[in-house]
Amino acid sequence: MALDNDAPLQLIYCSGAVATFILDMLCKLVDYGDLSPGKTAIGVLLEYLRSQVGVDI
Repeated sequence: MALDNDAPLQLIYCSGAVATFILDMLCKLVDYGDLSPGKTAIGVLLEYLRSQVGVDI
């Protein structure tokens, strides 16, 4: 949902232990870099996550 079917999603495997998945996902998003000028894949994910929680979290 956060990346709207952009390329990094094709590189992330959603299986195995949660900790392994999270580390793999973060590394691949950082390695992927920019989705568009000034918009990194990891930044887009973090913005999406921020929108899903309240200010108290």
